[in-house]
Amino acid sequence: MRAPPSHEPTAAQPHAPADDLKTNHHATDQHPMTNRLSPKSKWLLLAILLLLFAAAKIGGLWWWHSRQNPSGQTPVLLAPCAVAQGCRLPNGAVVSFVPPADERTPFDIRIRRLPAGTGQVYVQFSMVGMDMGFNRFHLTAQADGSWLATGVRLPLCIEQRADYRAEIHIDGQTHILPFTLPHNRAH
Repeated sequence: MRAPPSHEPTAAQPHAPADDLKTNHHATDQHPMTNRLSPKSKWLLLAILLLLFAAAKIGGLWWWHSRQNPSGQTPVLLAPCAVAQGCRLPNGAVVSFVPPADERTPFDIRIRRLPAGTGQVYVQFSMVGMDMGFNRFHLTAQADGSWLATGVRLPLCIEQRADYRAEIHIDGQTHILPFTLPHNRAH
């Protein structure tokens, strides 16, 4: 009868220390992939990644810009008016901001007398020659027939300008309503 195999090293199997079985890396070694790329290849890879990022950014901006007037209709530029009292649109609707628009406090936008069957209404704010970022406020139909957005905030202008434009979108038609904030603003 044979004895069970022993896990003890024999003369034919010398004991190898655990440190000898591990690959010995020095602190100066880098990741194996970076050792394979020449400096010229690294710059080429960086340039390709930057070009891909720029292409994605341009594509995103093009897509966002194409969504600004999806109907393709020419926006209707209205005469400036006092939106706190209400401004009449060419379709007979009346837009008002209550309380009056202010950069520091939220306000409500209410549109009354919209045609029956109106499907989508939203407002965004802009200034001539200045990107105000994404600031779209969707209005919802109310039981009294008006449309309402609550808690609206104007985007801040870092140049302390007060010449805003409300871009009112009603079922694909855009009405641009210029308005000015009071001059006695405290910053």
